[in-house]
Amino acid sequence: MGFGGTGKGEPAVADLLASIPDVAAFVFDWGINLCSPQEVHLIHDRYYSFLEKIKQAHPNVPVLIVNIQGAGPKLDKVMPGILDTIHAEIKRVYDAEIAAGNKKLWYVDGRDIVGGSNGFDLTIDRVHPHQGGFYKYAEKLAPVIKTMLAA
Repeated sequence: MGFGGTGKGEPAVADLLASIPDVAAFVFDWGINLCSPQEVHLIHDRYYSFLEKIKQAHPNVPVLIVNIQGAGPKLDKVMPGILDTIHAEIKRVYDAEIAAGNKKLWYVDGRDIVGGSNGFDLTIDRVHPHQGGFYKYAEKLAPVIKTMLAA
């Protein structure tokens, strides 16, 4: 099950996902949609709370956190520091979980998938991947998900 680009980690979505029985894995690939200056502060509470609801409902189900990709200089000028704030908060949640002993959590940095000097060639607008970008996502995530499901 996936949600489109309007997803902002709302508690109701976390409740819905937590209510699904017999889940094999969860992949969190969200956060970038909280990039407005009026909403960026929501990432702190929503990301942690979302993960907590999933863990409580499915303690033995693996979760993959895919942190947000970069967006390049053009968007960094429009939203200075906001993407870095979101990226840092998602990484902080992951690091805290690992430090607490969570063995059901994996992490991939989206900047390692689409970003950098050539990575933006894999997007239609420096944010949204095109077919080649999605191929890079699949190439990077498939081995991690395979490992998760085998653990």
